[in-house]
Amino acid sequence: MSKDLTTAQRYKLIEEFFGSVLLEHGFTCSDSKKGVFWRKTEDGIFHYISAWRALRKPKFDIMVYAYHPSFDENFGAKHPDDIGCPINGYLHSRFGVGARADQLFCKTREGFERDFNKKGKSMLLDHAVPFLNDLQTLDDLEPLITAPGLKKKLNESKLSVALNDAGV
Repeated sequence: MSKDLTTAQRYKLIEEFFGSVLLEHGFTCSDSKKGVFWRKTEDGIFHYISAWRALRKPKFDIMVYAYHPSFDENFGAKHPDDIGCPINGYLHSRFGVGARADQLFCKTREGFERDFNKKGKSMLLDHAVPFLNDLQTLDDLEPLITAPGLKKKLNESKLSVALNDAGV
C-alpha cells in the first residue's frame, strides 16, 4: 500500500513531472516553493502553469494563465507562487483552457504518476503550451481577463507602454 503524499512531496512530483514536459518549452520552476512553472515573453507577459490542490480532495487542477507585472504593484514579492489567475485558466483534456477543469489524482505517487502519464502530460502539450504561446502581448491577453478591476489596469498598462514607446 502506498503512503499518502505530503504537500512537500507533491510539490517535488509536480516539479519532476511537469518539468519533464515544460522545461523544453522555456519554462522554469526557479524561485518557486510550490511547483509553479513560469516564463516571460519579450513583451513582459509572464506565463504560468501551476497545480492547485482541490479543496478537501486528493486531486488537483492545473491552472494556465498569463499575467503582466503592471497588474499588481507587489508583483515582485508575489512572483511566482502567489500571482492570482486573471482569466478562466483551468485546464481540461478535451476543452483546453477555460472554466472547466480535469482533476488529476495526487494522494499517492502511483496515482499522481498514473494520472499525469494518462492525461496530464498531453493536456500540457496539447492545450496549455499552445494556449500560452498565443498570449505574447497585452492585446492578446485583454479579451481573456475576467478578474475584477484588471481590465482597467490592463488599459492603463497599454497606455503606459504606448507612451513609453513614443518617448513620452
